[in-house]
Amino acid sequence: MMRSLPLILLALLPLPLVAADFNRDIRPILSDKCFACHGFDEEDRKADLRLDTEEGAFADLGGYKAFVAGKPKDSEAWLRIITEDEDDIMPPPKFHKELTAAEKNLIKEWISEGAKYEIHWAYQPLAKPPGNSIDAFIETQLKKKGLKLSPEADRSTLVRRLYLDLLGLPPTPKEVRAFVNDKSPKAYENLVDRLLADSAYGERMAVYWLDLVRYADTIGYHSDNLMEVSAYRDYVIKAFNDNLSYKQFTIEQLAGDLLSKSTLDQKIASGYNRLLQTTEEGGAQAAEYMVIYAADRVRNVSNVWLGSTMGCAQCHDHKYDPFSMRDFYSMAAFFADLKEKPNGKRVPNLKLPSAEEIKKIAELKKNLTEKTVARRIAANTKLAGNLKSEQTKWEAAMQEKIGKQSSEWTVMDPAKLVSSGRQTLTKQDDLSVLASGRNPAKDNYTITLKGKGLVRAIRLESLTHGSLTNKSSSRANGNFILTNFIIKQEGKPIAVASAKADYEQATWPITNTLDGKKHTGWAIDGHSKPKDHVAMFVLKQPLDLGKGGKFTVELQHQSAHAKHNIGRFRLSLTESETPTLSGGINLSPNLIAALKQPADKLDAKQKKALADYYQGIAPLLADARKQIEGWKKDLKNTEEEVQTLLVSEAIPEPRMTRILARGSWLDKKGEVVQPAVPVFLPMDKKDGAPADYRATRLDLANWIMGDSNPLTSRTFANRMWKLFFGTGISRDLTDLGGQGKPPTHPELLNWLAVDFRENGWDIKNLVKTILMSRTYQQVSTVTPKLAKADPANHLWGRQGRWRIEAEFVRDSALTLGNLLVEQQGGKSVKPYQPAGYWQNLNFPKRKWEAGKGDELYRRGLYTFWCRSFPHPAMVAFDAPSREECTAERPRSNIPQQALVLLNDPVFMEASRAFGSRIAKEGGASLDAKLKWAWQSATSRQPGGEELVILKKLFEDQKLRYTADEKAAKDLLGLADRPVDKTEVGEAAAWTSVARTIFNAYEATSRF
Repeated sequence: MMRSLPLILLALLPLPLVAADFNRDIRPILSDKCFACHGFDEEDRKADLRLDTEEGAFADLGGYKAFVAGKPKDSEAWLRIITEDEDDIMPPPKFHKELTAAEKNLIKEWISEGAKYEIHWAYQPLAKPPGNSIDAFIETQLKKKGLKLSPEADRSTLVRRLYLDLLGLPPTPKEVRAFVNDKSPKAYENLVDRLLADSAYGERMAVYWLDLVRYADTIGYHSDNLMEVSAYRDYVIKAFNDNLSYKQFTIEQLAGDLLSKSTLDQKIASGYNRLLQTTEEGGAQAAEYMVIYAADRVRNVSNVWLGSTMGCAQCHDHKYDPFSMRDFYSMAAFFADLKEKPNGKRVPNLKLPSAEEIKKIAELKKNLTEKTVARRIAANTKLAGNLKSEQTKWEAAMQEKIGKQSSEWTVMDPAKLVSSGRQTLTKQDDLSVLASGRNPAKDNYTITLKGKGLVRAIRLESLTHGSLTNKSSSRANGNFILTNFIIKQEGKPIAVASAKADYEQATWPITNTLDGKKHTGWAIDGHSKPKDHVAMFVLKQPLDLGKGGKFTVELQHQSAHAKHNIGRFRLSLTESETPTLSGGINLSPNLIAALKQPADKLDAKQKKALADYYQGIAPLLADARKQIEGWKKDLKNTEEEVQTLLVSEAIPEPRMTRILARGSWLDKKGEVVQPAVPVFLPMDKKDGAPADYRATRLDLANWIMGDSNPLTSRTFANRMWKLFFGTGISRDLTDLGGQGKPPTHPELLNWLAVDFRENGWDIKNLVKTILMSRTYQQVSTVTPKLAKADPANHLWGRQGRWRIEAEFVRDSALTLGNLLVEQQGGKSVKPYQPAGYWQNLNFPKRKWEAGKGDELYRRGLYTFWCRSFPHPAMVAFDAPSREECTAERPRSNIPQQALVLLNDPVFMEASRAFGSRIAKEGGASLDAKLKWAWQSATSRQPGGEELVILKKLFEDQKLRYTADEKAAKDLLGLADRPVDKTEVGEAAAWTSVARTIFNAYEATSRF
């Protein structure tokens, strides 16, 4: 360390006019410039100097100290700041963190005044400062700058502001007039109360919450397939509408499944823990992804509820805040009890049928149970007699056919068996082949067959065996996936014309074996339905083996599903030009064997098999079978439509959690940790808990909402302020820590946070408190004085103005067109989307299928949210992908937004519908119609110049489209509807006016 400096460097710099405040002025400088090397992270700390704590800053470093209260020239840190020696100057030039003159002034003043340290403002215990209103705190700061609150906004602006802020929807002209003409002294408060009670309030608030918890309808990683979680979204809407306390809201999401006698809603709420991104990639490393999931949950919980960036501590102690790696992994341990798979498809574990669906399913099941073929036969003596007689005739006919015809298939004796995965393939007495030994993830079997004559088709039998999983068809889960069936002679492929199987698992048909792809194939539900199955492959041209020849058959198993290799199989050949799966008569071997037996030799099992089969084909039962199949199909469709959800389930023995060096999932040596909260914000010990008690997610939730935790209420209050003013009191909504922004009004933030907590975490009360303030009701216009004194509106001397969120841009347009469907809840819907937008989604390939009817016009909140390809109209207006927590959406102003408003199908439909409304509802004259249209969209009357522009636009467009009927019909999409030129031209003109109004800044903005 340098011990002396030229005297000139000690010259006093100009002092700031206002005393330096540590949390407001000094900590942000130290955090930005110094803490990376001299902060909480012990691993990277330089020179054993710590500046983030008072003890470290004033420690004796061997005859000198970083800071000496009241004495800048004795403070080594200050001397290092002002030196011109490049070897000694701090921060070092290589970090490009040079202090500005103003920052140096502040540090010098702070040292001179005593170098007083304070706990970071966000971690200080909450105490309610003196004051009884928002306005008092705001006005105090304004007065210091010689400013005051701006005038109250006019009533038209206020009513529109409230509707957009609380409902995400614009008011109708009628609603605007009602408020403007309401002279009651409580008119404003009554409007606030009415909107808070409106069911659309929950939808508006849910949009923000879903951004925080990264809600989406797809899994995110790899294939980004469907993840059914829409019921969680509906829970959030209901919670906001019911004004569920924020405390209960939090507990139910983090630990609803752990609550005693948890309700259905609480189980649904626990779906929060399943919202993270997951993978279905078969080759994914299980241990790696469990670490990824744990880290995701820590990041999200700490960001959503604590406004903290704990994710930084996954690989090292936090550089700027007192979060250690131990804290990070101890927090992750809370979630180690969740039952989940590292990879593979997530199967919903909660069904949520509606009352109508419950009734319908019960009726269908009752029919299928009580009106079976067997019961109908038992209840109808005449039918039973006729059926028995007809079955006897059928059996006789089949026996005659069997006696005359031999099987067309010849079972082959394999000449050679090769497994690329080095399984042991053993020929059995019945010439089938059984796999044993090694059990590779993927394998190809190459079978050499010798024969003579023509080969027109090859039959593959998949046979069950006691040595296979579930005594089924493979050593995986009992199921196999045959990805490709390849025939070669002397190395040259032999073309297959068609493939047929007796059974195909849904989405895994036998024809997949001919497409040459690795991610498709034939499967037979062997994991749930152990049974022998058969498939045949008909060649395009007969394979002529002459008097003796050979060829190979290759059974490939290359899917992403590990170890899904056929466990036992048998191959047969045929010369038949019309082969059948059974080898002649299309009956199973068991039935053929039974028919060959004399009637008096049949056992009960054989008799039942024959009767069951015949009842499945008997003409006398055709109507009954058709009715039963209809019920089955209806039941299947109804059950598939039932809303399902992934919810939390706790496993008896939570997984072990270790501290991972540098966050590496390969690390197996780190210390094992138990669930715990950050050390500097301790959790109260559970009353009566044993010494070895393991804390749960419920304990975590209670700590998050506990009085000892100052972060939760500050975070939420700050974010609610942002919703209604455009920015937070602390401007960085994602980080209240060292790298965040100190609050412009710390006393106000503390007052709101404590008031929120003292009032039972009542969200609507907090919202109403903000809305009832004069600060909220100000105009958003900027005076020259305000622009000069407070250009960024840090002092809140006016309201904010901004473009509304993507969902509400859409909702507003649909509202103006009277198209918005106000149905709440249900599965996510798919409105119009550009063709081909999903073309790069693979495993499997997908195509966006737009919904029908009401589904096209639901609120944007209900749009199907694909993480890798979010709806493009939403993206254009800055909606997030929801891969991570989003506390604040960016706001852009780009050409694509105008293109969406002009051309997106939903906005085109809304324009046509709004144009029609203007023509019908706007009034008798052109001026009246235009005024009505503008007021409907902006809640105010148009100015003179605006009216002139709109009038000229209408007249020009009417002339154009009256003269060009085809162009008008193209715009309106009414080519099949008979209309005359005048009608279609005027309708197109009004559509153009509506499109223009939708593009007006005021139509998509809140003031």
